[in-house]
Amino acid sequence: MNDQDFTVKTKSIHCSNCNAPLTVPKNNKGVVKCPYCQTECVIEGLAKNAEIADKENINSGIPLSAEQSKLHNIVLDIITESPAMPLDLLEKVEITKEEKLCIPAYLYYCNGTISFSYEAGNTREHKNVYDRGDVNVIEKEEYTEWTQMMGNAAATASLIVPGNREFSKIIDELYNECDTNELVDIEELDFPVDIETYNYNLPQSAAFNEYVKPYMDELLEQKAKESLKGKRVRNLSTAGGSNIQKDEIVRLFIGIYHIIYKYKEKEYSVYVSGDGKRYTFSEVPVDEERQSKIDSKLEDIKNVPNKTILPIIGIVVSAIVALLTFNSGHTFIAILGVIAAIACVVFFFIKKNEHDSAAAVIQQELDAYMEQATKIQNDFKQKGRKLKGIYHDID
Repeated sequence: MNDQDFTVKTKSIHCSNCNAPLTVPKNNKGVVKCPYCQTECVIEGLAKNAEIADKENINSGIPLSAEQSKLHNIVLDIITESPAMPLDLLEKVEITKEEKLCIPAYLYYCNGTISFSYEAGNTREHKNVYDRGDVNVIEKEEYTEWTQMMGNAAATASLIVPGNREFSKIIDELYNECDTNELVDIEELDFPVDIETYNYNLPQSAAFNEYVKPYMDELLEQKAKESLKGKRVRNLSTAGGSNIQKDEIVRLFIGIYHIIYKYKEKEYSVYVSGDGKRYTFSEVPVDEERQSKIDSKLEDIKNVPNKTILPIIGIVVSAIVALLTFNSGHTFIAILGVIAAIACVVFFFIKKNEHDSAAAVIQQELDAYMEQATKIQNDFKQKGRKLKGIYHDID
């Protein structure tokens, strides 16, 4: 396969009647008139965009604006993240496809309040008077008095949540806490001609119950805890539940890149936000043998025998013996106790050094083994090389 075959290009549009190349104006609604034969040609992705935008009253959205070099580097960073990456990965992996997706979503502007109860602790002082012959002895005793209290917390949030079940997890991961300043008005929301648009199939009520309410409940509980910070409390309860108000609901189009790459006939997916700042994926290629060896070395480090327990016990026992015998006048035995404690301290450090040295040897072996992958990664990146596939010729 030639390098030029890997180049990413926006889908070319030609007249369905005379096959002449067509120029698609910005913000086109899905129909372009051929300047040669006057045939009105339908561009499916943009036509569906226009249909859904009109039907669902789409207000704004997030365009696809990430550069291809950014998308390439995201894939490169993802596949080299694991120290157990196959050593031939960078030579054999191939980025095979970039899909441009338009997913419907909701933007919820909401506020909420929550009532909570808790017990507040206050230190009190109790006086005990003892009759000891001619003298009354007064002893003060401190205790904690717990008082049932009530409180309220409030919070506001702007949340982007999915409008399509198929992509609910991806939208939630990429855009849940997205800055709403990134939104572009529908009149300026320009998608490429090869966009693949999906319908709404997650009702507002379901989106609210599955995404907005759990988020707000957690946020309100956090606000409740923050309001009690620095106080002595126990038994915090929000059993009364929260009250969440939907101030405004806006319907959006969300742009997402779906990048597919292949290694040894298996395909892997990466989903990237329209601006290229956030991404999500489920798995990466891993050399199971390398992973097993790394796990084994980590387990060996954890299981290096720790023989410092006996010296510690010896130190404690010797110190107690020395203290008790010294107070009882047995000076010679006390001195022996001190000598024994010192000997145990020396023995402790000897055993600790043996433990640390044994762990260090295994750690060095592990570092040297993991360095194989690190060296390959660094060499690939320093030479400015590109992964095989559709981004191979990007600058």
